[in-house]
Amino acid sequence: MTSALWTKTQKLSRYLAQGVIAPDEPRIIAISASRFGVYVPERPLPMIMNCVFPIGDAFVSVDQAGEVVGEGFHASIAIRRQNGSVPRTAFLDPTFAHVSGVLWSRVGIGNLDRATRPLTFVHNPTADVSLPARWGAWDREFLTTREGDQWQAQDLLAEPQGLGL
Repeated sequence: MTSALWTKTQKLSRYLAQGVIAPDEPRIIAISASRFGVYVPERPLPMIMNCVFPIGDAFVSVDQAGEVVGEGFHASIAIRRQNGSVPRTAFLDPTFAHVSGVLWSRVGIGNLDRATRPLTFVHNPTADVSLPARWGAWDREFLTTREGDQWQAQDLLAEPQGLGL
């Protein structure tokens, strides 16, 4: 997914430089897990969120009485690989500011059910040109905003709740 994002980001840069896309137009990159969609988790967050934000594994903290006292996600700045690391910070990096957001899908031939494989749009909070909230025909839509030294992501199309990042 990060490789597809990088490749498509480079194409967008060329289209902007060539005048194919006007500087004031929103730019969306579409990425699909397609036939691998059955192996890619959707909850608690769609995997694309872990590719564009430094979000690691989910955690829950409990006290000695067994009460939940905290929950959230561990920070994970990069994906470790044998040949080096792949950053998980695209939407916090000005290199990707020309991308308005990413459209993510796990739908493919043989697995077209959008109830279990929703179409998801993730806004880039550092985009030069943003796409209006609730604009598209997708099933999930994540808007991420900075709150102090943390980021909060909200699925605008779900029941109201924030996800601490």
